Order: sequence, then structure tokens, then C-alpha cells
Amino acid sequence: MEQFSSRHGNELLHDFVAGILGNNIAITDRSREFGRKSITWRIEAADGAGYYLKRHEFRSHYHAETVALTQWAPLLEGSVRWTCPEVVADSPELGALIITELHGEILPDADAGIEDQIEMHRTAGWIASKIHRLDVDPRLAGNPRLYDRAMIEALLESASPYVDAETLRWAERVATRDGQFDGLPVVPTHSDFSPRNWLIHRSNSRVSLGLIDWERARPGFWLEDVQRMVNDHWLPEPMLRDAFFDGYGRKPTDEEEGQLKLICLVNALGAVSWATEHGDIGFAEFGRWALERLKSELS
Repeated sequence: MEQFSSRHGNELLHDFVAGILGNNIAITDRSREFGRKSITWRIEAADGAGYYLKRHEFRSHYHAETVALTQWAPLLEGSVRWTCPEVVADSPELGALIITELHGEILPDADAGIEDQIEMHRTAGWIASKIHRLDVDPRLAGNPRLYDRAMIEALLESASPYVDAETLRWAERVATRDGQFDGLPVVPTHSDFSPRNWLIHRSNSRVSLGLIDWERARPGFWLEDVQRMVNDHWLPEPMLRDAFFDGYGRKPTDEEEGQLKLICLVNALGAVSWATEHGDIGFAEFGRWALERLKSELS
């Protein structure tokens, strides 16, 4: 993927923010300490309003988030049940966006009872169904993720230093069969859809969901926006899965359940290699655990 030039330092980003929000601003660096070389700043303006600056490492991520927030999100049905950031300004040269701050807490970090979690998953399913039915050309956000042989073989190769040979042979055998994803339409997807990107906000005895981090938005299978919950959030609490699909309007068919497991397998391979190379040991171990669990469900 094409990266933005490293010559764009913090000074240029600060000038970009100040040119939009004024010089009387407070900046807190919320960038990740490992992984991608992206920059995330929380900004408090003179009037107390909150914003975020996001400067993506890769041009594709900047483009995808810009398209999703400026072209897709405005077409989604408005509701007190959910919200997403709005773009205040963007700089194609810097690869930076200034977006509005949403109220709320990341769902897994919030002190949310089971009833609130169920409602959040039901709302998330409803939002996902709206995204997947958008009347847009999803290719405008980026290249599709369609799990073809070339993609899967590339992930197998990248995982080879970190996954045992027997598991790799099994994964290649079950994941590269011809026609496994036939029948799945290509739709707009968020592609990083999980409670880690859902904010819960309580107001007047009502909870609403804020959906953030759209930089992976792209064309894909609708199951892409399900797979991140399968191996973690839904295993210990299957009622959350039921709530999600209740909100979505339907459950996966038996054939789609099998396709979903294959998608989870491919993403687990990617998680092991990416996380190991970027120092996220916990995520790498989770990927290995997911591979072992899927061995008992795929043959």
C-alpha cells in the first residue's frame, strides 16, 4: 500500500488544525504505541468542543475513511439510536482528517450491563444492515476484499514464520477450495466492525451507539462485518449474537455459517502475522487460539 511521505511532521499537522480551529487549542496525542504509524490527536477547541485529527499511514486508509464519512454516512437513515463522526476538514496532501468527537465510551471499556450490551448489539446489527444496503458504488472506497486464492496464499506465506507447518497445510486445504464464496454479493462494508469501534452513550435513560474508525471501509461480503465478533464477544455470551442478527433482520444461512468460519480462519492467519511483526503479543496469541478452535469446526 502506498504510504504518505514522512516529511509531513507534527508541525504541518498542527498548522492544519490551527488553520481550521484556531490557535487556542489543546492537543492530546492518542496515537497507538505499536502497529501502524498513524497519528491520532484529540483536540479541544477554545469553545470546549472536541475533535480528532487522524493522519493515516496509508493513502488507502485516508481515502476509505474520507469516502465513508462524506459519501456513505450521510445516506444512512438518521436516528437517535446511533451516530458517527462528521468530517470538518481534510487534507489529501497530509493524509489527515479533522472529525467531530463523539460522546461515549468504547463498549468493552464501559461499565455496561448485559441489557445495555444486548441493545448495543441489536443496534449494531441494524446499522450494519443499513450500510450493506447503501445505494452507492462501494468501489469508490477502495479495492474489494473477496478472499480469492491469491489473497489467501499471500496471507499463508506471511504467516509461515509464525504458524506451524501442519496448521498451514490444513488452512490452505480448507480455505482455497474453488467456489467457496459463491453466492455472496459484494456490498459496502465497514470492515472493522466490532465493539472495539462502538461507543456507548447514555442520555435520558436511552443508550445510543457511536460508530468510529471507518478507514477500512471497502467493498466486500456482508459477513466481513460479522467475523470480528465470532471468536470473542459472542462465544461467552451468545445472546449478543442473537441480538445482532435480530437487529440485522436475518441470520446467516447454513451455507453462510460455513463461509463465515472460513473468513474467520483467513483473518486469524492475518492476525498472527501482523500482530507478531508489530509487537502485539496478546493479539497474536488470540489469532493462534482462533486457528486451533476453527480446526474442530472446519474439515
